[in-house]
Amino acid sequence: MASRGKKGLRPEDQQRLMDEYGISFDGPLLPRDWPIQHRENFAKVRQIKQVTYDDYGRDGRLDHRLTVLSTVMHIKQEAAKLRREAYRCRLRPRLYGERTQEQSVTSLFLVQGVAKEGRSSRKCRKRFWDADFQAVQTEWAAAAEELRERRAKRLPCTCSNEERMLVDMYVTGRDPIDRSGTPFLYHSEDRRLLEQGVSQRHPDRIIGLEHTASLKQLLPSSQSLRHSPFADGHVSYPFVLIEAKSEKGSPGFESVERQSAFPLRTLLKLQQDLQQVNHIPISPLVWFMANQGDEWRVYACIVDGTRYRIIDLWHGCMLSLDDALQMLLIVDHICDWARDVFRPNILRCLSGRDDVWRDETPLSMYPDCPPSADPRSDTATLTSLRSITRRTHSLSLDPAPRDWQVNGSAGLLSGDFEDRSDIVFNEEPHPYLRYSQSSTHLPPWRQHATIRHSDMVHFSFHILSIPEDLPQIRKTLESLGEPSSSLHDTCSLLLQLMGDIESVTVTMNAIYQLEAMWTDRPHCLNALADHPVRARVLFNTYLREDWQVVREIHCIVASRLALRTLALVTTGRNPVTPHLGNIPDLTVETDGVRALRRFSGSDSLAAALSAAYLRLVTDVSEATETNSRWVLRGVTEENSLFDFEKKIAYKQAGNPTSVKDEAIACGSSVPIELKSLYGSTQRLDRTGAILIKRPLFWTTESPDFCLMVLDGTSFTDPIELGRKLSRACEDENIYITGPEKRKREHPLSEHDQFGILRWIEILSGRLPDNAPWFTD
Repeated sequence: MASRGKKGLRPEDQQRLMDEYGISFDGPLLPRDWPIQHRENFAKVRQIKQVTYDDYGRDGRLDHRLTVLSTVMHIKQEAAKLRREAYRCRLRPRLYGERTQEQSVTSLFLVQGVAKEGRSSRKCRKRFWDADFQAVQTEWAAAAEELRERRAKRLPCTCSNEERMLVDMYVTGRDPIDRSGTPFLYHSEDRRLLEQGVSQRHPDRIIGLEHTASLKQLLPSSQSLRHSPFADGHVSYPFVLIEAKSEKGSPGFESVERQSAFPLRTLLKLQQDLQQVNHIPISPLVWFMANQGDEWRVYACIVDGTRYRIIDLWHGCMLSLDDALQMLLIVDHICDWARDVFRPNILRCLSGRDDVWRDETPLSMYPDCPPSADPRSDTATLTSLRSITRRTHSLSLDPAPRDWQVNGSAGLLSGDFEDRSDIVFNEEPHPYLRYSQSSTHLPPWRQHATIRHSDMVHFSFHILSIPEDLPQIRKTLESLGEPSSSLHDTCSLLLQLMGDIESVTVTMNAIYQLEAMWTDRPHCLNALADHPVRARVLFNTYLREDWQVVREIHCIVASRLALRTLALVTTGRNPVTPHLGNIPDLTVETDGVRALRRFSGSDSLAAALSAAYLRLVTDVSEATETNSRWVLRGVTEENSLFDFEKKIAYKQAGNPTSVKDEAIACGSSVPIELKSLYGSTQRLDRTGAILIKRPLFWTTESPDFCLMVLDGTSFTDPIELGRKLSRACEDENIYITGPEKRKREHPLSEHDQFGILRWIEILSGRLPDNAPWFTD
């Protein structure tokens, strides 16, 4: 923890101030001396101290736990990895040092807390992780009973590994966990601390609650009641402080304790002030983790009357497998406590309600929840724990619920979904979306026409993972509209699709990396996803019926066990587990993926109008190296596999894994595979915009016409847009499909021409915006 300002105080002066402010560090205490309100949870840490690496998992205690994702062996491997990091820091301290040790422990809060503890399968919405040592709610009787009932009703996830990998293990946006560059702000009454020589500190790591929808609504607006120790206020009510020191030249743990004393007091006071103002007890508690080299200590910081006590609970050395495992389990316990005890207490106190707090939030906030999911199911998450907002859709083409979102009334209880953050509040839409917003109070011309830009693209990524057991396969196929009676034929098609030469063998990590390139959704490499799967990877671009340019990537994936189940259904025999072949490195296709993402202007529109369709295939070179490339496929291609593939992509279009709406700023050249489909775009480019008429097969809800701008014309200048429209009409740069094409000398009927002329007059300001599209 670095300091700023003038030189720090001498140790004896620091101790004097700590005594003055009631801060004390208590050594290891006997359980009978622990505060009664925290005794049960502190006892969990004491139990963890008895766990050994060799005996872990042998006592039968874990037999009925809901852990179906991580085995005992995997947990031991994580402990061994932590020990390897400690040895690496010891052998090369200058290269790695205490930062690597501290980062390794911080990452445990992401791995333990996010990837396991609060996670549920997106398919069945059931939990696949419970803490080994679960936290106990002791302060709040009603919540304690509710928590016991909720845990008793939890059912284990039965999805395949690939489906579980779809859990949101991504880190995006601002990272309030890493506050190393942000100074602490002490309470206003403690400003004299600075005058007395207690300098502001840069904490190594702080973990608290991120501003989710529910928390944001309840946070105090008064400056006198603060919820964050930072000026930007992005982390509320921090509950973990991590401090790291190198072993060489370190002044010892006493120095670490002294320099952390006042920041810890500040964190405790945030909770203490909240309970005093709202008169609802929450028993303030902050966890403090400090290390010196490979030695670590875990403290519990509490309020005891007017004193701030910091109790030493655990010591360990990361060079020991026993201690590394215990550190994993302690972090696991803290995550469980923060999700099931701490956060509900904070919400209860903020709301001023002394009952079980449940958020009441529109279900449309949760686009990842499948329509069949029960919004009240037991699916608590740790999104707020890691203080990082899940990937949000930065732009919204239409504020109304999409057909791929869950429709429901705002009054439905979201239950344990309370800490998901899928909405960006008060965000201005991109100028290119100025004319895309739907409303019941649009001017008349907006009901007949719209204006879009070819560079505003909706990117979406879709993963359909074939389950590994037959009942789940049947449910998946039913969700795709396949009747149960055709199970044998459909499984046969799936097996052929996965075995086709134009399917590829990759790892799930590679699929997630491809997603990261496509929607900018960062992917954390995960050993559990480093297994081979057979995949059909497809690219498609088209114009959606709201005139939005869409580019999609679809991945249909199947593991060895899933392929084996498909073969069993198809042949009736129990086949040998199939060999998936060589695993190509999809990162070699980075340039190709970026090219599919970055082309713009008239090429973006031409590819969409052509409904371009590509497939990722592999080639084996003479040097037996496996490389991947994109190949063009005609949409009119006719064979049963291609029809089945397109059907799956169509059904999955409304169920994306991640999306991003983005205006392409610096376009690149179009991939040659696409250029060969539609040829030159010189005719499109000649007026900088093109007028497109709605195809007859689109729904009547779509505007009849779209002025698609291809150049840098400003969307905030309607007069210039009117000129673009006028020139496109004069040069007959008009695109029409279907039976109307080439039926008359002019591409538009007289009726249409009259409406377009009035549209030009409205944009040019010669008619008011509310002028009718047609006149009698």
